[in-house]
Amino acid sequence: MNLKEKFAWLPGERLEVGMYDEAIHKGKAFGEWLEGLKHTHQGSPYAGMTQIEMIKSKILAKSSGKLVVPTAFDELMAHFNLNIGGAASDSLGKFFAYSDSSVLLGEYISQVVAASLIRTSLASELTALQERISEVDFRRTYFEDAGEDLELAEVSKDQELPDIWINIGDQSMRLIKYGRYLKANFEDVDRVSFNALNVVLNRIGMQIGVAETSEGIRVAVDGDGNSNAATTFNPTTTNTLNTTEVIKLATELDTPYQTTHLIAKKDQMQAYLAAAAGVSSVNGPNLLGAINVDSPKWVDWDKGNTGLESDYILIMDSRYCLGNVSGQAVFVESERLVKKQLKGTGIWYRSAFYKIDNNACKVMDVTFN
Repeated sequence: MNLKEKFAWLPGERLEVGMYDEAIHKGKAFGEWLEGLKHTHQGSPYAGMTQIEMIKSKILAKSSGKLVVPTAFDELMAHFNLNIGGAASDSLGKFFAYSDSSVLLGEYISQVVAASLIRTSLASELTALQERISEVDFRRTYFEDAGEDLELAEVSKDQELPDIWINIGDQSMRLIKYGRYLKANFEDVDRVSFNALNVVLNRIGMQIGVAETSEGIRVAVDGDGNSNAATTFNPTTTNTLNTTEVIKLATELDTPYQTTHLIAKKDQMQAYLAAAAGVSSVNGPNLLGAINVDSPKWVDWDKGNTGLESDYILIMDSRYCLGNVSGQAVFVESERLVKKQLKGTGIWYRSAFYKIDNNACKVMDVTFN
């Protein structure tokens, strides 16, 4: 039985590495392209989703105890009986048992890295919106209005409505490319187990997720290059954090913004938590419950270049502050993989952040002398 007889939605009888090029030409990852073919023929719950969205959907279904519907890629992997987990997992050489199955290796690597990226990166949590683009360059969307117009006070019939401008940035911004080169000796490829490969791929995804998160925090603090660094304010008491500063951090953003996240390096976060414990010892984990039932989530982040080097504590309303653009998929140089040329095989992800509303974040300088 050829593949076309079992998977009627395939465009031909064979899987070919050139299909990756066709997918990329359409601005999609290989697994997304397969899903589109399947949906056209028989329907799919993953239709229109990006690679990242499909993986998130499956993770959510599994964590909720629901049936995880296999994707088109999952069905092809099962067809070749590839055991990719556990102590008895197959070796990587099994992918190369058939020319068709070898084509799947690129998407397999891509999805494992993407899943690890999702587990590590805080991009979706810290941004008001995420958008997919297929280009390398983009222009940011942002809005601005006068401070007094934020309140949207009642307007009499002879007054003009207050303005809020939706702007497209004048400067072109570029996505940052994160990635690694996967290397192995030609003669070792067949003997590498899936378990060992998964560890390496998960680590690559984790590193990309850390770098992406650090960049998002840096943009929130330093701005995106358009003179929009976060406003800095100082604590009331020098060289210490006390309950007064905890209250100030929770209430510093102008109404109607709310501090959804509080981000700092570990030393500053420990000082903040020690002071916050004195504010509300009766509310347990909800340390600021006495101040605001929607108390901010705290994140200690010492990784990468975040703009927190001056010992800042960043407060932000993640519903408005940042936007994120990315390819929404991890890409792999699949042709090299099919030819067992792991040496120099690139794995990469593109992403960038920009400021939407600079009123939605501020930083407290808590430099301890």
